[in-house]
Amino acid sequence: MIGSILLLCLFLVAVTTTGTYFTNRSRCTIPEAALRTGTAEGELRALIQKRLLSIRPKYLFFGPLTVNPDAIAEARQVSQEIDRIRAEGEAKRRKIAEDGAAQIADMLRRHEADIAAKQEELERTKRMHAEILRRLQTTFMPDQVRQAFQVLGLAPETPFDGIRQRYRQLVKQHHPDAGGDPQRFIHIQQAYDRIVAWIQSQS
Repeated sequence: MIGSILLLCLFLVAVTTTGTYFTNRSRCTIPEAALRTGTAEGELRALIQKRLLSIRPKYLFFGPLTVNPDAIAEARQVSQEIDRIRAEGEAKRRKIAEDGAAQIADMLRRHEADIAAKQEELERTKRMHAEILRRLQTTFMPDQVRQAFQVLGLAPETPFDGIRQRYRQLVKQHHPDAGGDPQRFIHIQQAYDRIVAWIQSQS
C-alpha cells in the first residue's frame, strides 16, 4: 500500500516537473534574457521591481528565476510611459508652484507700492496743512508780534525751536553782564515774551 502511494507521488512529481519545464521553455533566467534581448540586467531588475515584468521559478517550486524575453519590450514601453507621465506631472506641479510664487510676489510688490503711495499722500497732506496754518498765522498775526519777530531778526513763519535758539543767542550776546546794551537786551526780552504769549494764545 505504502509502495503504491510512493510510486504515485513520484509519478505526479515527474509529470508536474516535466510539464513545468516544457511550459517554461519560452522563459529564461535574467542574465540569459539580458543577453538575448541586449538589455542591461539592472534595467530588467528595475522592471521586475516595478511589477511590470513577471518572474517565476524555472521549475514548480524551485530553480532560478525566469522571465519571458518577449514581454521585455512591452514592459520597457510601459515603464517609459509611466516615467513620461510622472515627469509631466512634476513639471505641471513645478509650473503651478512657480506661477503661484510669482503671483504672490507681484501682489506683495503692488501692496508695498500702494502703501508707499499712501504714505507719500499723507506726507503731502501734512505739508499742505502746515503751509495753510503758517499762512493763517502770518495773515492774522498782530503788528506788535510781527515787530517782535523783526527785533529778533526772524521771519514770522520761523518754528518755535528756531525762535528760542535765536533768543538765547541774542540774550547771551547783549546781556549787560557781558558788556551788552541794556536797552537792546530789554527789547529782545520783550519781543520774545510777546511772541511766546501770542503762540500760547493760539493753542
